[in-house]
Amino acid sequence: MAALSLQRHLRQWKIRLPRLQEAYSATILGSETQLWLRQRCNICKSVPSRNALVCFISKALQAHDLSLTELHDARNGKTGTLRYRDYGILDLFRRDIQYEDSLYLLVWGALPSSAQKAGLRAKLNAGLMETQETMLKVIGSFPREAPPMTIILAALNAYNSSQPQTIPAASQRNSYDPGSNPSYLNEIEAAIPRTLAALAVAVAQTHRHSSTLSTSAIRPQLDPQGPFLGNVTRLLDLQLPPRKEKALERTILLYADHGMSNATFVFLNAVSARGDPVTALVAALASGWGAVHGGATEMVWGMLEGVKARTEEIEIEKGIKRAGKPKIRDPGRWREAVQELIEKVKRGEDRLWGFGHRIYQGGDPRAHLMKEVLDEFDFSDNAMFEIATEVEKVASADAHFRAKGVAMNVDLWGGFVFVGLGLPPGMILPLASIARGQGKMARWREFMMRNPPIFRPQQLSTGLVPTVNHSTTKL
Repeated sequence: MAALSLQRHLRQWKIRLPRLQEAYSATILGSETQLWLRQRCNICKSVPSRNALVCFISKALQAHDLSLTELHDARNGKTGTLRYRDYGILDLFRRDIQYEDSLYLLVWGALPSSAQKAGLRAKLNAGLMETQETMLKVIGSFPREAPPMTIILAALNAYNSSQPQTIPAASQRNSYDPGSNPSYLNEIEAAIPRTLAALAVAVAQTHRHSSTLSTSAIRPQLDPQGPFLGNVTRLLDLQLPPRKEKALERTILLYADHGMSNATFVFLNAVSARGDPVTALVAALASGWGAVHGGATEMVWGMLEGVKARTEEIEIEKGIKRAGKPKIRDPGRWREAVQELIEKVKRGEDRLWGFGHRIYQGGDPRAHLMKEVLDEFDFSDNAMFEIATEVEKVASADAHFRAKGVAMNVDLWGGFVFVGLGLPPGMILPLASIARGQGKMARWREFMMRNPPIFRPQQLSTGLVPTVNHSTTKL
């Protein structure tokens, strides 16, 4: 199928890729289009069809989103690799990297000088210290037992309601559009620390509300010149020794960015319409809370709780009585329930949360580093950690998973860092979102510098939708 033929079919079926077609014509609609399609999709090895063009549209959109970025590089293989800009994740992990360093690296492409780091830190901390009375009122209106993410989403919208001048449609200023505002880049760079600070305040104040701590617009305990994450932990009412502060910084680094994830795509989809970053972040967080995305961190915890509950059932069935505090560091106690879980997963009746990754076929390079972070914590009396260790041991040795190349990912262990700091499982994703906000802001800046078109994927009709006879349908 030659490029000319493809263009003819596109015109015939009225599929339009206005700027995308023009910008990537050399790579997608050039002389090697036929080979390009056939190498990437089994469907396209057949004769030209609507299915082939559906695949073509998918690949074109993928190229539009993924192929041109300098921020991140993740690769498959027996040993996965991950890079932020020009630095491998292991290199950054071994350095004394703080939030300000990784944010500056992702956004501006280099590790900051002392002055650059201090300047960025001051802007982030200034955002933490802003009075957010509207946000606090909204947070306080929620039941304390409400899922934290529901409160955070509302809190960010409340923050935005008090900042209408930052919302293009509300202020009638297309602030972030390269074609309308010559100072768009200044607007974006000013919004980045403001948005990240608002997210951190929403997360911290939500935790305080859920933990029956007081929420206050006055925060005198924060250090204007101190590390950003140090101030965030103070807002969370955590008193961390230096080694745990470093463990938190390392964890945030591992979560800082991970390519064109579903939530990141949602974020860029929103800003392609020239929306503001806080609204786009709300959309991305809502998407990221999905069970097979960022919400997997909570699903892991639910899986471990299920193994614990099943173990207790097995012990009752067998008449096993445990006097006093159950013995921890006893892998045998959990093995039967873990093996039941593994067999259910192999039969397709359940899912093994914390294992497998669409990017890494040979193992998530962050997972082993996350386990190294956990060395700074004492989990000797934590049943969930013991169960997770047993799940990893049994699943990693199982031929079924080994044949499929399914290995543990960062979700299996990442949550234990936040729990080890004294936070409840419901706060795992919110804290991880503070980390991932760095990558979203960096991608926003990079994306808008290309003056992108609004995302508007087209659809192809595959035929009439079968009608339903509602008179015979039981409701």
